[in-house]
Amino acid sequence: MKTKKRIRSLDDLAFASQRSRYAVEYANKLACGTIVHTANPSQNSMRRLNGAIEQLGYSGYYCSSYEFSALAREEKITALKAVHRDGVDFVLTMLIDRNNLSGGESFAYAQDGQTLQASVTLKEAGDFIFLNAKRMKHSVEPISRLDPANEGCRNALIAMFTQHPLMRL
Repeated sequence: MKTKKRIRSLDDLAFASQRSRYAVEYANKLACGTIVHTANPSQNSMRRLNGAIEQLGYSGYYCSSYEFSALAREEKITALKAVHRDGVDFVLTMLIDRNNLSGGESFAYAQDGQTLQASVTLKEAGDFIFLNAKRMKHSVEPISRLDPANEGCRNALIAMFTQHPLMRL
């Protein structure tokens, strides 16, 4: 039995404008409500691709992968600990791997930024949080190594969904 291929790679298209035109046409043809891409914000391709998709009148959600910025560790800790909103509609965080770490609890707050709605620590591969970032704010506590003599890691996939194109993070 043959199945229809519903996911199409855009790697063979050379320019952001060609990719976005094809993506919008294909998404509309399949009645897709979301375009997911991995354009790189540090090389300006996220801004170009999202801008081109917007100019083509796409009305669904944009999903861009999150690329951590080059902040110093202390700046990152301060930013994540603060109750904040990322300026998108939804945020997905899925744990890929975690070892030799403590901390990293995620907190979700009501719009007032004061009323705690939920808290969770992603511990096992596949654990995830899907946050309605239009209605909630969030924060994350810092992580630290359980055994300082050994390496620790926390790898997570973070994807942001918005109906307004992300030009940069």
